[in-house]
Amino acid sequence: MKFLECADHLAKFGTVDLPFPIDTLKGKFKKFKYFEIKLDKDFRLILRKENDFYYIRTAGTHNQLGTG
Repeated sequence: MKFLECADHLAKFGTVDLPFPIDTLKGKFKKFKYFEIKLDKDFRLILRKENDFYYIRTAGTHNQLGTG
C-alpha cells in the first residue's frame, strides 16, 4: 500500500511534500545520482529522475540493496 501511495504522489507532485523520507543515495549507487525513498523501517525504493520523469530502478531491504 505504501508503494502505491508513493508512486501516486510522485506522479502527481514529484518529490514535493513526499510523505516518506527521501535522500540522495549513498554507497555503490552514489555515482548514478539516485534517490532513496524509505517506505518502511527496512524497505527502500531506489529511483532516478530524468527530465520530468521518475524511473524506479529497484526496491528491497537496505541489506539486499547494499545501501545500509
